Amino acid sequence: KGESSSAPEITGEKLVYNCTLELETLNYAETMTNIKSLITKYNGIIESEYERDNARNWYYEDYVKTYGTKTTNIVIRIPTKDYENFLNSLDGNGKIVSKKSTVENITKVYYETDTYIKSLEKQQERLLEMMDKATTIQEMISVESRLTEVQYQLNNAKNKLATMDNDVEYSTITMTISEV
Repeated sequence: KGESSSAPEITGEKLVYNCTLELETLNYAETMTNIKSLITKYNGIIESEYERDNARNWYYEDYVKTYGTKTTNIVIRIPTKDYENFLNSLDGNGKIVSKKSTVENITKVYYETDTYIKSLEKQQERLLEMMDKATTIQEMISVESRLTEVQYQLNNAKNKLATMDNDVEYSTITMTISEV
């Protein structure tokens, strides 16, 4: 019978999609409503949103708005499976004046981190066994010190892997929507 390998089986590339785009619109309120509806439709989330209105003299009774004054910067996380569909659905919501898309392949780092986690887990197991067998206080302190260090590294590596999983699962779209 063949021996099983401890190396992780690569089940596919780990790709992180990002897009930055600027959109100009004549109907700011409608465009914002439509974009938020699309975010909901594609099960996305708004990670951050910053809206500003640069209108001057709005407080005067005879104020008439003669130019676009509102701008929103929004960071959206969309499930990667719907990334292209979401971007394509923005057509008709104003004019996209700039768009930059990137794809980062993190496969190697991902699986190196996964292997590192497995190594740390084995070290942790051995250290726990050593702790059970320790007979002196000095041995216990030494093993406990190393165990604490391994657990810290293990937690950091697991957090890094979870962040990578999130970045692969949810694409990031950074938009600036300007009223013109």
